Amino acid sequence: MSGKVLSVSDIAKMIDHSLLRPTLTDEEFDEGIELVKKYHCATVMVAPYDVPRAVERLAGSGIKTSTVIDFPHGLNLTEAKVFEANLAIDKGASHIDMVLAISRLVAGHFDYVENDIRAVVEAGHTRKVPVKVIFETCYLTDVLIVEACKISERAGADFVKLRRAMHLPERHWKRTRLMRQSCSRECR
Repeated sequence: MSGKVLSVSDIAKMIDHSLLRPTLTDEEFDEGIELVKKYHCATVMVAPYDVPRAVERLAGSGIKTSTVIDFPHGLNLTEAKVFEANLAIDKGASHIDMVLAISRLVAGHFDYVENDIRAVVEAGHTRKVPVKVIFETCYLTDVLIVEACKISERAGADFVKLRRAMHLPERHWKRTRLMRQSCSRECR
């Protein structure tokens, strides 16, 4: 690192602020949107049914709306994921985060996982929408995390990320470093 001290604004521009809690109220949604606008976060991450509302509330702000595909476990059919991604884009999502097919990865069905990711990536990229692949790393060994990074990159994913809801902070950072080391600069 160059030694530059990052400001709150610098950091906010790298954050996808999540409004995905299953018990999120309308008031909390509105507060979250105002927070994203105040700090000018990179994106707001919302449930697919909230995409139109977020897009409307963020119009003219320059803040993008992201949504999740097959959240939280990646258990759906590839065709359903592609349909869901296209529908979310139709509704205004400008970033797609898909959940890796965890059980297929754990079972060693790497070709399935790669083809699954590739199909969603192609749906997004056809419409100039970047795709992130979410790893539920609490279910994965370090060896599988490295493999998932390689698979995601081969499939054309723009980013890989982990969901840390079930991690202790020290394990979260260890896995974040492992993921960064396992991807080239092409896949962030």
